[in-house]
Amino acid sequence: TRPQLSHSPSRQSIAASEDYKSFSDYASEVESSLDDRASILRWHTPPSHGISNTALENPQSEATLPVLRHKNNKSIAAALPLPPGVRFDEADVKAQEPAKTAIPPTKPTESDTSPPTPGTDDTPYIRFAIEQLTLPADATSSRRPASESSEETYPVARIIPDEGLGYMRKELNRESSFRSEDPLPSESLEEPETFIPVERPEESYLHPELDFVPGPLRLSSLVSILLLCLLMAGALVFCFIWSRQHNGLRDYRATGNGQYFVFGYLPQLLAALLVLALLCVENAIFRVMPFVMMSSTNTTLRSKALFVDLIKTNFLLPRLDLFKSTNVLIASSLAAFWLSLFTIPLQSSLFQVRLVDIGGEGTWRWIVVEPVLWILVGIWGVVAVSALALCFFFSGRRTGLKWDPVSLADLFTLLQRSNSLADFNGSEIFEDHNAFRDKLRERTDRLGYWKTTKSDEVFYSLAEEGAPTRRYSIQQGKLKEKTPEPIFAETLGYDIEGQRPLRSAASESLRERIFSPGIRYRTVPWFLRDTYIVAWILITFLLYLAFLIASFVHQAIRRGFRPLLDSGPNSVGFSPAGFLYSFLPSCIGMVLFLCWQPIDTYFRALQPFAALASPDGAPAADSLLLDYTSCLPIEVTVKAVVSGHWKVAWMSLISLLSLILPVLGGGVLWAEYFPESGEIRVAGRMGAFYTLVVILGLYTLSFFTIWPRWKRYLPHDVRTLAELISFVYQSPVLTEAAFRDPRSKTDLVTRLLSHAPGEKAPGRYAFGVYFGLDNREHLGIDRLQRRHYADMLVTTAGRM
Repeated sequence: TRPQLSHSPSRQSIAASEDYKSFSDYASEVESSLDDRASILRWHTPPSHGISNTALENPQSEATLPVLRHKNNKSIAAALPLPPGVRFDEADVKAQEPAKTAIPPTKPTESDTSPPTPGTDDTPYIRFAIEQLTLPADATSSRRPASESSEETYPVARIIPDEGLGYMRKELNRESSFRSEDPLPSESLEEPETFIPVERPEESYLHPELDFVPGPLRLSSLVSILLLCLLMAGALVFCFIWSRQHNGLRDYRATGNGQYFVFGYLPQLLAALLVLALLCVENAIFRVMPFVMMSSTNTTLRSKALFVDLIKTNFLLPRLDLFKSTNVLIASSLAAFWLSLFTIPLQSSLFQVRLVDIGGEGTWRWIVVEPVLWILVGIWGVVAVSALALCFFFSGRRTGLKWDPVSLADLFTLLQRSNSLADFNGSEIFEDHNAFRDKLRERTDRLGYWKTTKSDEVFYSLAEEGAPTRRYSIQQGKLKEKTPEPIFAETLGYDIEGQRPLRSAASESLRERIFSPGIRYRTVPWFLRDTYIVAWILITFLLYLAFLIASFVHQAIRRGFRPLLDSGPNSVGFSPAGFLYSFLPSCIGMVLFLCWQPIDTYFRALQPFAALASPDGAPAADSLLLDYTSCLPIEVTVKAVVSGHWKVAWMSLISLLSLILPVLGGGVLWAEYFPESGEIRVAGRMGAFYTLVVILGLYTLSFFTIWPRWKRYLPHDVRTLAELISFVYQSPVLTEAAFRDPRSKTDLVTRLLSHAPGEKAPGRYAFGVYFGLDNREHLGIDRLQRRHYADMLVTTAGRM
């Protein structure tokens, strides 16, 4: 008699690995290999059963079941239910059959042909399943080479015996030869692909010079400011010389004509225009300085770049902290520019009227207040030197920029191929700057051109030297970042069924916190908190009311009031009363102007996030491409009106109007002689006074409009690069084609405003909870709807 093989098809277990095969699959695979045909089969897990006493006495499994003698002496293959396209070659099978006495024949019974539910020993299968589950996620796949016939080779020893039939002989020989060979290279063993900094390829159109400088920092702009400062200082010196040689500048006529405008308003108006230009220069310096630092060869500067402010938030006091965090030359120039704020009040008190004896006749003439003049000459000279220093600093300097980084989209292009984002894990819920410094202070990211150890392609990015590249895989249509195996396999564990890393306690804590309203709506600038806004409203309203009462009761401004100080100028033209009533009102107006600047700046900076907080999202033109922080005062007002951002438009308008307050305040009060009473009194110029009343009223009422509402609240501030990156470090938005190597800013805008193939409209973006590239929830910016991804959770509905 010839031994026969009984086949019991296995049932696949969902919990087992796909790397398991049943005995019937083995037979099919071996016969298929004999027939030299390709066949891809799945390994199946047999059903688990309890072990009975009978099984302990006579252990059996699918591989050790008694064999059958098939009727009509047909081949073994005829008795097996073969998959489609797989057959046995009977000649080869006969050649491998053992002697007839190898296994004693047994009489088939009913239980032999039924599934081996009772009386089977599943221990080898359980051991195999446990071994597969405890192996690292990619251990088997990385060590299992695929042949041309698509057969799978396993590095572990087979645990299924063939009972001497010989059908496993070829398979075992193949495994033995595989184990004797050197291990094949795997992703976990081979050297990772790392970033290497390179210089720009010469004469390459695709790789422009990284020396872009914003308009206010270009040589022509800085030279213009330098010349204006020198011209202002020269004009002051000319006035001093002319006044000394001619006993004054000009005869005093009256207060209501053009002459009073020239001496009473024009000096501070010119100073205000120069101050406005210097503020634009400061704004540009803050915007590009972190990038300039990251393009430097100085690792100390690069390590500080992530924490340097991108926007200026403190206007009242000089930023002395910049001497430690940035270049000393830049910090000195910004400190000098801060001194220019005093030029508006000082130039308001630059000229006085004095009685001069000319030809034996007393004549009232305009004279220069010499102490004030020399202070102004010194300030304008320092500002001119600072502008000259900036000319040398930015002229021909490598800034690391292709264009002006004025929007979120510009930042995303720098991060699209970055390899330095892994350390930002969990940073979206950080509360303050100290948390970012503690986590990222050792980083020395570089901005420039790169290539990798496995590719000569040169690309532009913000990255870390020597760090591995970010690698992605596609799982169920979603792009997923490949994370180093030890993180998931050893530290966190791996879910084989779900093909995803298990959540650790830290990741669960992050998941809970990003859904917390206390985290999502935690931060708003201190001066925009409810308590402070109420305080600003009360203070400004009470001061405005007191100003109106003091001005109109008894018609004090029209009829004048006693100066309470000596109003006569001395030999150098200084008058205590004249200086007080010109310098002090202008200073108050300057403080009001500077107090409004942080409000205006933050509303500009937060507008993209306010648009992204909409439950319906926002197109890129109204969110990612907004560049309000880099616009001029009038420009931002016009753009905001066109875009329908009314609050930003109003804030910027009030910011510009508030600059008129120190200009008018410095000239609205004037000491003059009243013949009716025969005394010198301080009276107001009514036209300028009424204008001042209107602007102050608008300024006061504007504090009722600065309530930020929930859509402008964020988990933390957005003043630095580290804080901005924390909202996108795992976002799939960084993998979009729109941000991949745009050739210019025009190219980037065109991509974002165009819809992708298969889409009817350009994408909409939002700020909320999204599924990141690591298949976990994160809080930040992403496309509102994305194929193969769950929609973002935007929690501002009802809070707008």
